[in-house]
Amino acid sequence: MSFRDEFPICENICFFNSASIGPFSRAVFKGMTDWAQQSLDGASIFWPEWYEKMLRAIPLSAKLVNAQDDEIALTRSTSEGLKIVAEGLPWEPGDNVVFPDNEFPANIYPWTFLANRGVEPRRVSLPDGKLTAAALDPYIDSRTRLVSVSWVSYCTGWRANIKEIAEMVHSHGALLCVDGIQGMGAFSFDVKDTNVDFLSVGAHKWLLSAQGSGFFYCKNAVNGLLRNINFGWASVENHTDFSRSDWPEMKNAQRFMTATTATPAWLTMTDSLETIFQYGQETITNQILKIRRYLIERLELLGVKFNTDISLENENLHGSGIIFFRIPEIGEKKLALIAKNFVEKGVVLTERSGGFRVSVHGFNNESDVDQLIESLQQSII
Repeated sequence: MSFRDEFPICENICFFNSASIGPFSRAVFKGMTDWAQQSLDGASIFWPEWYEKMLRAIPLSAKLVNAQDDEIALTRSTSEGLKIVAEGLPWEPGDNVVFPDNEFPANIYPWTFLANRGVEPRRVSLPDGKLTAAALDPYIDSRTRLVSVSWVSYCTGWRANIKEIAEMVHSHGALLCVDGIQGMGAFSFDVKDTNVDFLSVGAHKWLLSAQGSGFFYCKNAVNGLLRNINFGWASVENHTDFSRSDWPEMKNAQRFMTATTATPAWLTMTDSLETIFQYGQETITNQILKIRRYLIERLELLGVKFNTDISLENENLHGSGIIFFRIPEIGEKKLALIAKNFVEKGVVLTERSGGFRVSVHGFNNESDVDQLIESLQQSII
């Protein structure tokens, strides 16, 4: 079987929307239905089995980003991990936090709300949509406690050079937090090489798990800086020993796991991560870049306008699975008709901001692109 064969959705739909919600693989679907059947048949009888499988998602997540197991906590979303940082750091009035102005709200709201605590939120203007260390640097000073950025932009597809950004941020004495949701599962990420301090990832997009799953990386060297806002029964050492009367908090990242609040979703993470490792991240990435280039070449022939950097020289470093394009001189009514035609032709993508966002994953192939282009041609004639 190929990676594409693992996804039944490809048999009927040209799916280009993993930047929104990724589809289930056969393994994830089986795991989810097995859990539902066991819940129906015996519920708590199967709990030890679920718990063991769920916890396998921790070392798998660690392997994915080259972290230590004790630097990973399972979470329910990207937002949860970002909130752990935003509410856990020891902010002082006069501190500031820096982030780009074109971020998804998940990486804006936690920082703007800190204004209530005397922390200045600084938005970095990116006129060209390209996040670089040079663009961030002028906004950082001696009172900058944290810089928070997205690895891949949800609206432009720009994949930032996180290692370069981390070097610059750390040179100012600040910490770096990364929202990794739009790149994780599509491209390799190494927390040791990039030297990030915090990384938060929802797993329901490119990692192809269920909604309500994700993981949070906290570098061991900075773990002690965070006050635990998520403290719960699962945050303590030997937490399955309910006969204890003392509750010493764990010292590693798993102290942020309040409880078993997302068991079925975390079970899917184990299945989806094992599928990714089965076929290999490099294989998936190469397919994404190959189909991305084929799509761009075909769209260029139609004269569309890109809101994504499509230059070949930047592709390997800054290209991603996200491509955003507009059709010149197309009004809202015509745009709606084109979007409707995509649906009728079995092409799934996102209509956004007067254009279309296409998300290319490793299960997409040239025939998917051909179907998208045919649908688009029929609509604009």
